Amino acid sequence: MDGKCIRCSKPAAYPVRALEVRTLHVRSLGGERRVQALGNETEGAVCEACAKAQLDLDTNPIKAVKPQLIRFGAVFAAGLAIIAATLLFVRESKQVFLLLGLAALVCGALGIYDAYRRANEKTAPSARYRKRKRWRKRLGTYILPKRRRRKTTTT
Repeated sequence: MDGKCIRCSKPAAYPVRALEVRTLHVRSLGGERRVQALGNETEGAVCEACAKAQLDLDTNPIKAVKPQLIRFGAVFAAGLAIIAATLLFVRESKQVFLLLGLAALVCGALGIYDAYRRANEKTAPSARYRKRKRWRKRLGTYILPKRRRRKTTTT
């Protein structure tokens, strides 16, 4: 493959076809809206390292949100530390510090939950399908009766 990688400019190994996504600004009386439209098909190429990195992100999306998980984990830990320090060392007006620690705990926990939820949304559909199928198979062997599907044709 001749050419350079579209991400890192190293010699390319795999051809890639992609559609351009264009954002159009539509002005109306109600305000401005953005509408996305598909543009031209472009061709490029990626090197083996970039292709492997993208495949790794597609198959393991937790790696993509790891920095967010670390940040929100630090906020959660800081909330725990504030609450612990308040309970151990502060004698008067504890409520302000306890509220601050509780707010940090809640923000950290919600941030971690949201990052995991987004990562699971990015999971490849085939991986989700396989996971669901394994779960149904486990349940089917123990609890659920077998479903019979009728093959029908519609016109």
